[in-house]
This record gives sequence, structure tokens and C-alpha cells, in this order.
Amino acid sequence: VRGGPARARGTLLTLADPPAALPRLDAYEGPDYRRVRVVTHGADGAVPAWAWTWEGPVRGAPLTDPWPAER
Repeated sequence: VRGGPARARGTLLTLADPPAALPRLDAYEGPDYRRVRVVTHGADGAVPAWAWTWEGPVRGAPLTDPWPAER
């Protein structure tokens, strides 16, 4: 969420091998996203995590359907 503190819903996943997975996830997200460190809050309390933020313009950007929790 741009512009300061706010909330966004998401799915928290545990990576088996973060050093191998993170560069692959960066490539999957593409150059318009930037990986940032965030703190998530849920039933287990505060948990550090990575999130990818959109770096492009937001005006006129289409909204997407929610990401399914299980694939």
C-alpha cells in the first residue's frame, strides 16, 4: 500500500530454500515489482516476510481477483 502505513490482505508462505527461491520469485514478478521486507500480523503474532510492491503507475491499473490460498 503506497503512501504509508495501511493494511493489505495476502497469503504467507514458508520457503524451503529462500536463497534459491527469492531470485526466481523476483524474476517471476518482473521488473515492475520490487521486493521489500514487511512485518505481517496474524494469529501467530508479528512475522517478518517479503512482499513484492508494484513500482509502476497505479492510476488506471486494473484490479485483480484475490489469489487463492491453496493451489
